[in-house]
Amino acid sequence: MIINLIKKVISFPGRPKLPLNLLNVFVTLSNIFVIFPLNKGIRGILSAAKTFSPLIILILITLVPACGTQTEETESMLSPQHHLQTGWDEYKSGNYSSSIIAFERALSAESGLADAYNGLGWAYISYSSDPIINLTNLNTAFNKFDQALAIDSKNSDAWVGKAILIFINRESKQDLNEAIKAIDTALQGEQIYLYRHDYDSKADLHALKAQCYYYLDEYEKATAEIENTLEIEKENQVALKIKTLL
Repeated sequence: MIINLIKKVISFPGRPKLPLNLLNVFVTLSNIFVIFPLNKGIRGILSAAKTFSPLIILILITLVPACGTQTEETESMLSPQHHLQTGWDEYKSGNYSSSIIAFERALSAESGLADAYNGLGWAYISYSSDPIINLTNLNTAFNKFDQALAIDSKNSDAWVGKAILIFINRESKQDLNEAIKAIDTALQGEQIYLYRHDYDSKADLHALKAQCYYYLDEYEKATAEIENTLEIEKENQVALKIKTLL
């Protein structure tokens, strides 16, 4: 899942490293860490391509002969919303390559489908455990979130994804402030997009803000976000662990 990717790519100088395990925290020993497939033809390609990068999968799909079977023709006529839902179903099942293909089909049918771009963002973040592939995927994911928000700036889930990527790739305090702004924008956006995967409640978002404030050395604000988190979810492990660091 996404937490394994994030743990691999985080490596920053400065304060004691607090690897993000997407909104779950652990304290390790003496060091302090905050962790936060259709007919046989297409199905065969998808099955064989599980271990390849998303780009290779999409290239393979384009090589399938246009004169496909009735099943393929039927599939191509399905609505954008069907492909979008399939994308999210595959994502939640951990089938990230299949989810990428479904989201791309949705966009082929309706290019302005913001949540398909958003789904691609999350799928590219989560796709592989290979850190080299992941670094490329993180850049792709960031671009997909930007494309989603250019179409629908109120897609809160895309703002959350963007906030996480900014946090992961941060190089300065300005980046942490941008991550906080992205979370705040998410909380003010369309709530229907939130809490569908990977993070469970508003408490998780406040906990992520607390981590940002911790790195900014703004401990009073970090404490306030911890209180906001625990008010919603008393046993939130992120907030409880960060609290021990302040």
